[in-house]
Amino acid sequence: MDFLVEDLLKIKTADHSKIQALIKRYFYDLGYYSRTEKEVWRDRKGRIDVFAQKGGYTVGIEIDHCSIRLNSIEKLNALKPSLAVFVLKGRVFNWEKTYSRFKLLKVKSLIVHLQSGRYKWIYH
Repeated sequence: MDFLVEDLLKIKTADHSKIQALIKRYFYDLGYYSRTEKEVWRDRKGRIDVFAQKGGYTVGIEIDHCSIRLNSIEKLNALKPSLAVFVLKGRVFNWEKTYSRFKLLKVKSLIVHLQSGRYKWIYH
């Protein structure tokens, strides 16, 4: 999956809808069924920014600004994908806030900050 990191870091826009479209297309080109705004239920209805599936392997992607939002964690934990990806698009990246939220993740996750090129895998 390291190729995923490399390809995500090639994204050079901070526009949310463009990032969604690029990621959706990326997975589609790899033979995945992919879509944006997939509904997921937890205590209330929410939407995952991008969802991709190939066979039994699923990927849920949330695009946030400078740190992982609690809402994004809740949605991906409820979806229970094979891999959760958090794409952070903001110029400033709050690593301290993001690291403090790692304990809330219940699925294998990848955090990618587009502006700095930094990333972190979290395995559970």
